[in-house]
Amino acid sequence: MTAARQRKRQFFSEVNARGGRERWALLSKWCGLFLRTSFIAALLCGLYFGATRGWNSLFWRNPDYALKDITVTNHGSSLTRDQIIAAAGVKLGQNILAYSLPEIKAALRKLPQIGSGEDDVKVLRYLPNRMEIDVTERKPVAWITARVSENHLTTSKSYLVDEAGAWFRPKQVLHEYQTLPVIIGVVTENLEPGKPIQTAELNAALELIQKNTAKPHFQARSLDITKGYCVIVKDQNGTQITFGLEDIDSQLVRLEAARKAELDLSQQIATVNVMLTRNIPITWVPPLPPEESDFPPKPIDTAKPPTKDLKVKQVKKPETKPLPKKEPKKTNPDNGLYKPFLLRA
Repeated sequence: MTAARQRKRQFFSEVNARGGRERWALLSKWCGLFLRTSFIAALLCGLYFGATRGWNSLFWRNPDYALKDITVTNHGSSLTRDQIIAAAGVKLGQNILAYSLPEIKAALRKLPQIGSGEDDVKVLRYLPNRMEIDVTERKPVAWITARVSENHLTTSKSYLVDEAGAWFRPKQVLHEYQTLPVIIGVVTENLEPGKPIQTAELNAALELIQKNTAKPHFQARSLDITKGYCVIVKDQNGTQITFGLEDIDSQLVRLEAARKAELDLSQQIATVNVMLTRNIPITWVPPLPPEESDFPPKPIDTAKPPTKDLKVKQVKKPETKPLPKKEPKKTNPDNGLYKPFLLRA
């Protein structure tokens, strides 16, 4: 055998020996990795199974965590306790941990009667079995309706509106709602309840109601915004007052001046337009005619009483002059009102 052939055989022997050792090392490495991975997976599955069984037995299926007490605090009077609980979707006997507090708040905010502020809805959970719900209802300031002929207390097309312009249908008409003013000319079609109505005329009407709530001489009973450029108000005395949509404060100052003229002249205002900054037009209610007495005077008995034999002294009758006739006061027959009066502001 030549030297070249011996070197070649020795090379192949070394290659075969080294390849077998490397294959066994690689196989051992993968087997170890598989065993370690299987052990970790089995450990995690055991932990998950044990934690799940423990959580279910300790909390989810534990009768001590069944909801037994729901306390409802309502800062309002139109929604009942049952209506609030039904809207929240909570039930007695259910596991208290099964409810999500943000979902309960979102469900309560869908009621248009409840305010949209952050503090208007509060939900608290007290372990093991008690929950508190605190809601604040919107405070209505007026009724809204589309037409003048509709009775806002009986028709189904009248709604309540708060100071922010958010409208809603009342669950029940309370006694304090019956005396609220009515805003005429508000169309609520294609609008979502609980959302504010953003129109200039409605905002002006709400501003008038808010700024004159505590003034006894001006209590708005109806506010007509159908014309779109003004608000026609009728107060508790039947006076018709026309306001513009802007600068309400200045118009209220002009109304105060008209009220002062009303007191000075001892007459009642029928209509006044405070949109004008000067020469405010005013019409007056005519005075009532003198009422005839319901009790006519008794007839005088002219029969002579029986006389006795007495000496009667004759007295001279005094001379009387006829009274001058009083002419009736002349009034302006134009719609029963006096001639318009211009108040110079």
